[in-house]
Amino acid sequence: MSEVKEFSEKFVGRYLKIVGVKKFKFPTLPYSGLVILLGLAILIGFYYQQSAFNKAVANLGSSPTLAENYLETAEVAASESDYELAKKLYSQGMKFVGNDERVLGLASKVWELIYPEKVLEMKIEYWKSVVAEQPTYRDGLLKLAILYMRVDDKEQSKEYWGKAARIDPNNEKVKEVGKIIQVREVQ
Repeated sequence: MSEVKEFSEKFVGRYLKIVGVKKFKFPTLPYSGLVILLGLAILIGFYYQQSAFNKAVANLGSSPTLAENYLETAEVAASESDYELAKKLYSQGMKFVGNDERVLGLASKVWELIYPEKVLEMKIEYWKSVVAEQPTYRDGLLKLAILYMRVDDKEQSKEYWGKAARIDPNNEKVKEVGKIIQVREVQ
């Protein structure tokens, strides 16, 4: 027990000298130094703990013309479902984007977080063009059935699933998507 007290007195004593406290008398309670040390550690932890959003805002404040800071802050805002703020930050950040591929990649990622409905529309258009070229492509038809289900277009979803089911009715994927569509119809 005396070793613990010596260690804690030495450690806390050094800390108190650093912060400018000249004299400090340790209480005589057992393990008091450890309690003080633990308390200091907790206070320091609270002081330095920041949310991801606060850190992103701090970075933004340090370099307000750096596109990456706006985009990172927009990403955090979107991940916390603050889409209006994310859109504003994204728009502001895009004013500073040059040809930096890293920043452009981040911009694409943030855009997808902010505008998920547009991403789905783009995927639908892509898969429609694939199926237009290959009308018997079962997996493409299933992809469209799932995408239309995600945008809540039950009729289109059923139509594309039906086409896939006529091509390969015994396929497990086709059966699974059919079950999901049936469950969605009931809801």
